[in-house]
Order: sequence, then C-alpha cells, then structure tokens
Amino acid sequence: MNLKYRPMAIMGFSSLFALFICVHITDSFSYISIFVGMALLIICALFSRFRERVTPFFIASALIISGVSFELLSEYKISYADKLSDKEAYVVATVLDEPEYSSSKYYYTVETRSIDNANFRVKLRISAPNYIEVGPYDIIKLKMNLYEIGSFSKDIKLYYNSKGIFLGGYIYNYDDIPIEIESPEKKPVDYYFLKLRKTIEKRILDKLPNDIGAVSVGMLTGNRDYISDEIYSCIKGAGVVPVFAVSGMHLSVWIMGLHSLLEILRLKKRLNSAIGIVFTLLFMAVTGFSPSVCRAGIMLIVVLVGDLFYRRSDAINSLGLAALLLCIVNPLIVADIGFLLSFSSTLGIVALNPIFKKRLSSKSNNIFIKPFKMITESIAVSISATVGSVGFVIAFIGYVSVYAILSNLLITYAASLCMLTAGLSALFYPLGTFSDGLAIISGCLSKYIIAVVEKISGFPQAVIDTSGEYWIIGTVIVYAAVFIICNSHNNNIFKKIICVAVAAVIACEGLLYHYETDEYSYLRVLSTEESVNVVISEDEHKTVLLSGKDYKYTSQSVSSALGTVPKASLLIADTVDGEPASVFNVLKAASVNKLVLPKASQSVYSIFDRSRVIVASKSEIDLGNNSKITFFCCDEYSVAVCDLQMIRATIILRSDDTSSIPDKFLSGDVLVCSSLPEKCEFKRVIFASEDKVENEISTGEYGDINIKIKNDKYKIVIEKEDV
Repeated sequence: MNLKYRPMAIMGFSSLFALFICVHITDSFSYISIFVGMALLIICALFSRFRERVTPFFIASALIISGVSFELLSEYKISYADKLSDKEAYVVATVLDEPEYSSSKYYYTVETRSIDNANFRVKLRISAPNYIEVGPYDIIKLKMNLYEIGSFSKDIKLYYNSKGIFLGGYIYNYDDIPIEIESPEKKPVDYYFLKLRKTIEKRILDKLPNDIGAVSVGMLTGNRDYISDEIYSCIKGAGVVPVFAVSGMHLSVWIMGLHSLLEILRLKKRLNSAIGIVFTLLFMAVTGFSPSVCRAGIMLIVVLVGDLFYRRSDAINSLGLAALLLCIVNPLIVADIGFLLSFSSTLGIVALNPIFKKRLSSKSNNIFIKPFKMITESIAVSISATVGSVGFVIAFIGYVSVYAILSNLLITYAASLCMLTAGLSALFYPLGTFSDGLAIISGCLSKYIIAVVEKISGFPQAVIDTSGEYWIIGTVIVYAAVFIICNSHNNNIFKKIICVAVAAVIACEGLLYHYETDEYSYLRVLSTEESVNVVISEDEHKTVLLSGKDYKYTSQSVSSALGTVPKASLLIADTVDGEPASVFNVLKAASVNKLVLPKASQSVYSIFDRSRVIVASKSEIDLGNNSKITFFCCDEYSVAVCDLQMIRATIILRSDDTSSIPDKFLSGDVLVCSSLPEKCEFKRVIFASEDKVENEISTGEYGDINIKIKNDKYKIVIEKEDV
C-alpha cells in the first residue's frame, strides 16, 4: 500500500493519528502537533531534498490543521461549557429529536440558541421527570440546572462529546417551572429528513411486528431502539452489531440497485452518476449524518464524481479524504468507537482484500466453481474487515465474538436483501398488497437473521473477555510484527517508525484506560422500584447483591449494569422465604461464578452447580483491592456491609422492622435502603425507592445511582448532577 502518490490518504491518516492522541491520551498534544507541523514546513522550505518529497508537506499540513481545529473546538465549546456546569441558567434551545424514555425519565437532545441571554450554540441533553409537550425543531425556553455530562466515566463523556453534546441539563420541580414552547411555521430542512426517517420506521413497524420489524428498521435506518434487549444481546454475542449500524454496505446496496435500475432505463453514465451523488447525500441526511454513513458517503461521492469526469478514483485516497473532512468538521469524531470500527474495517478491506482476491482469482466460469469462489471471496472480505478492526474492538469494547466471521457470512446477503425489501415496502406503502408482499419477504429474512444470531450466540465460548491489558499488549505486538514482516523487503525506515508509533499509541491508550479504571471501586444502586439491588465492581470482578423482593425488570437492570458481557464473579441474595424469581432470572441472564444464599432449595441446584453454591446466613467475602463484603441474614433483616477500600457502605436488602437492625450496622459513609431506620449515622443516604425523600437521594427521582470510590474518598454520581 504505497502512500507516495496518495496525498489525501497521507493527510487523512495523519489527522486521525494526531487527534487520536489528543482525545484519548493528552489534549496538550494539539500544541505539539501544531509545532511539529510548522517545523516540518520550515524543513521542507529550507532543504531541497524534502521539497522534492510530497509526503512531509502533507503530513505537516495535516498536523497543523488537526491541532488548530482541536484547539478551536476545545476553546469555544468544551471550555465554555465547563464554565456553565453546576449552574442554574435560562436556556433557549431548539429540540432536535423525539424524546427518549429511560429509568422513569424523559431525555431531550436540544441545541441551544442562548444561555442566560448570551449567544452560545451547543448541544444539550435534558432530563425531565415528566413528558414535555414539544415536537422536533420546536423552540423551548425554560430554566434548568446545567451539569458536566459524563463526569462519572471518561468513556461516557467522550461518547457524548463525539456527538457534539457537551452539557447536561435537568429539571427538578417540573410543575413549578414555566416552560415556553414555540412552534415555528418554517421548519429547517433537517426537520423534514427526520420526519421522513420516522415515517419509514413507522411504516415498517406497522407491517412487521415486534423484533421482526425492529430488525428491519435497525438495518435500514440504524435505529436499534426498537430491538429488544434479549435479541440485541444475541446480536452482540454473534458479533454482527456492525450490520445494524448503517454504513458502506447499506449505502452500496442502494446505490447498486439504483444504478442497475437507471441502466435498464438506458440513462447516460454521467447522468446516472449525478443521480447517485444526489441519492447518496439524501441517504446521509435521512440516516442522521452518522459518522459511519458519512465516511461511506464521502468515499462513494468521490467515486461517482470520478465517473462524472471520466477519472478513476483510488480507494485509499478516498478513505483518507473522508477521514480528513470528518476530522475537520468534528475533531472529536475519533472518540466515536463506531467511526473507528467503520474506518478500520474499511481500511482492512481496502488493504488486504486485493491480496486475498489475487490469490483466489480464477479464470474458470465453471458452474460449480462460481459458488465456491463467491463464498471464499465473502470470507476474505469478512477476514479483512476483522483484521482491520479487531485492535480497536479489544482496546475499547473489551470482548471479541469468536464466531463473528461465520455470523457475517451467514447473514450478510440476507441482511442486504432484508434492508432493500423493507425500504421498498415503506416506499410503496400506499399501494397496499405490493407493499405487503415486500414486507413479508423482509419479515422472513428478519426471522432468519434472528434465528442465526440466537443460535450462534448460544455456542460455547461465543464471546471472549478481552478487557485485560495483556490482550492489548499481545494485539499490538502481533500488528507490529505482521507489518514489519510484510515490509521486510522494504528498507523504508519511515514506514516502520509510523508502525511503531501507531502501536505505541494504541498500547498507551488501552493500558492507561485499564489502569485508570482499576484504581477505583464502583457501587451502583439500580432503579428497580421497591427492591434493593446493587452491583459492585472491583477491577475485573463484579458482585451482585439482590433483595428478596421480586421486580420483573431486575434481570434486565442487572445485565445492563454488568456491561456488554453480563458476567459476575459473585451473586449474593436474600432468600429467607424461598428463592425469589429475580434470582433465577439473573442466573439465566448473566454468567455467575459463585452464589451465596442463606437457604437453598433443590430448584436452585437444578439450574446451578451445587459446588458453586455457598449456603450461609453469615459470610465474609474478600473482594481484593482492600475491599470486602460482610453479609448477615435473619428472619427480621438482611444486611450487607461493604468495606470498599476505606469507605463503608451499608446495604439493607430487607427489613420488616428497621428497629430490629443492630446499631453496629447503622453507621458509616453511605446507607442504601428502601426505608430509613429511626437512628442511624451516615453521611449520605440513598433510597432504592420510587418515593422522593426530602434532602436525600432516591432512585425514583434519579434512576441508577453510582458511587465512585478511591482510597478514603467517594463521589456519588447521578445523571443529573454530582453530589
């Protein structure tokens, strides 16, 4: 892959490299990037040897552009947004989408017009306890409390920042706050694209019920909100999440279909290309200009523009141009793992697939050879994409789907046809019977895809946990070794330096992320109505504490808190009156290593290995990292005392009579309970209850509540504010 005559590739890759360091390692690298770029330009101007080579010039330009764009964003958006945190402000904003509903709250994404009468445009995520009668692109005016979004987690903060959201807002006393809503007569063009997308989704869901329609919608528009947690868990386990993120594959299917139709109509090639460009821009707008779609769209537009002027485009150059443009528009796009996976998998296909294709090329047109050739080429594409993206998967996602290549091979063509028929069904919705026929085809394909992912995700060792730092070190070594071996015949030291630098960046980011996470203990109180349920994280080990009250969404909440791979080292449950259904549901939904119960019936042993069940009404468990849990259970109460580093958190899982709880349990730093004992000495109290308690924190008001602990300090973090 020679970059000498690919200026856009040089600039795009250099820009990504510089911004990756700025975002994931240190933001001060932006100054270094500008300085190095200017130094390279001076060297190019002074020495003729460097002037004759275009590579240093383009690298210098990319470094300067990246550094400047990152600093402008940091100064204007991030710094100013940080100054507004923890303040009450009067906000005038435009609502950008329909609300999301989660944890008993409504979430609205808006773009501010002014904050406290000062002009400032920034995206803001508002949470409200009640539904606000406001539609997309209406103007909303109200007072709210602003906070730093994602303060609990660097990953969450970067996730929102990559989407241009730098602030969060919340409303306390909803009924007492006057809200002005204006619905402008003239809506922006984005409103009509959003309306078109929602209409398409509504039409498909009207024809196809439940997960069958949700899968079709997910593949067509990239909206996975309608897919149930169970099916989406299977999709992740099978390793086919990228199929449900609208990207190059989806756009290519539509463009190929459109191109074939226009050829049948005998349109001229240049007109065909012009229509393709317009359709690509329309497709990007309808899907919300997501990074993966924009990357694919820019590459495709470059190809189509080349056809307009009878020029042949270069895939590597087009990929570099897409990266450069996206990085200039949004320097924080490198924090979007979807973009990184889309870009790296495309790079893998562009760089490696031609090698496989050359090896697999055959001049035979034998009817028996063609199917075999098609299958091997599909496998080669899947392997190329996997090789290109697996490094980011290991470093940022933390698990690898073992059968991903098989899953992609089995569903890729079905997914393409499903997406196409679903889209055409929505397009011809008014025609009735014809639309129904297309919907039936799409539904059958969706059902096939669901069956495949359910089957494959259930295979033994379908998912491997790669969250340890040794996986990152090993991946970097393998990438570096393969690159050096492939270029062993080439004496270009510059390439090898680049390889080592890239490997070092990935290693540093991965290791810093894991070491930073390992220093903390986390306690998460789940919002599950009157039942007290807690997840404790120590390094890579997670412990689940369940109360004796059943709640039908307990297993779903626990699985979500455990992360992408629902796995717990320990499950402690209060079961004096018999095992509650929530225990069995959690055991089914998550992989649990050991189970601690005060009593256990034969029904437990029928689904869980007896050797991994500890039956004790009093037990002490060492969690490591200077942390332990002491569990007490009797007829009157059930209490878990958690000493996490140097912080004590007492969790009352059950209490029929709070006066029966011994005083020794009623003092410490944090108390988690569903009803407050009369006499207790705690610095903070968290209520796992739907009730809102004055001067205390309640999951009924805030949803899940997180406690971040390090040494003798702790921080209670909720989505609305830090306490």
